[in-house]
Amino acid sequence: MNAILMKEAALYWLRYEKQMTHICTEFGRWSADVAGACKTRMVEIEVKTHHSDLRRDHKKYKHRSYDGDHPQEDVPNYFFFLVPPFLEQQAIEVAAAINPKYGVLIYDPLLDSWQSRHRVAKRSARLHPRPPSERIFERMAARMSTEIVAAHALKWRLHEMSTRMSDELKNRFVPTEETAAIWSEDEM
Repeated sequence: MNAILMKEAALYWLRYEKQMTHICTEFGRWSADVAGACKTRMVEIEVKTHHSDLRRDHKKYKHRSYDGDHPQEDVPNYFFFLVPPFLEQQAIEVAAAINPKYGVLIYDPLLDSWQSRHRVAKRSARLHPRPPSERIFERMAARMSTEIVAAHALKWRLHEMSTRMSDELKNRFVPTEETAAIWSEDEM
């Protein structure tokens, strides 16, 4: 399972399961893998796909700032690790060791529907009671705009590549006037 698929799953969970009005990737001072916000709360999701990546996370400075008075505005109200099923137990242990308030989400792409693929293995407790500031919403909206521009540019590049490949295939297998003349000379 790769991190891109897991981030997509986290975005889906925040937008459709948790009804977050703002969602984005690589957000904030510590580049949260995925973040979501609504009027009352902000949620951060850190995606982990390997044992080693999960074990290294306790070294990140952000975890120290998420534990205490939280003077920074971009400290989420809730924090989750999102892991595949085979990392569930280890993620619960790591979350408890780093901050007992952290939660763990499981994503299993082999299940039938998007709704059943997400499961809360350990609930996250609230890190602080403050709702997200207007500045958070502004920064998230800016990040969301950047992601829309990048997605549109990628979509356009994929369209251009597809058109170019299609044209090349047509030119290889459909005789042009030049190749038709060469073929007819060969037949004589």
